Amino acid sequence: MQLSPRFPIDPADQTETAATTQAIILNQLAEGVIVTDAVGRITMVNGAAAAIHGVARLDVEPDAYSDTYRLFTEDGRPYPPLDLPLARAVRGETVREARWRIVRPDGVEVLAIGNAQPLRGVDGQQIGAVLTLRDDDRPPRGGPRVELVHGGPLRHG
Repeated sequence: MQLSPRFPIDPADQTETAATTQAIILNQLAEGVIVTDAVGRITMVNGAAAAIHGVARLDVEPDAYSDTYRLFTEDGRPYPPLDLPLARAVRGETVREARWRIVRPDGVEVLAIGNAQPLRGVDGQQIGAVLTLRDDDRPPRGGPRVELVHGGPLRHG
């Protein structure tokens, strides 16, 4: 058995290495992830979240989430920024299975569903918030798909 080589990490580089590793992992996810700092300023948007929104802007604060990311209630009304799941998580709430609409810059409308919660440090103090979301109009990746072959009915053999 051959082991992979191990390289010592300089303690001064550990933070940068951890941040780079985290960014690579988050960009592999099919689910969108948006992270804020303690005051709600967006600090990270992964690739899936950028694709769902059609935009990825950092340093956006809670009162500007709706306008910046073009967010609407499920029935199409402008979403009050402070009622959004991520803004609620910044205030310490946990939100599950919330639904809203996104109108991307290319005009495509997406029905999103997601969860948000505060991020807490080891001392229990809130250090930020995280939102995970997915396009509820698309089937989950790897989920069951039914296809008609030659336009005929599906049959069990």
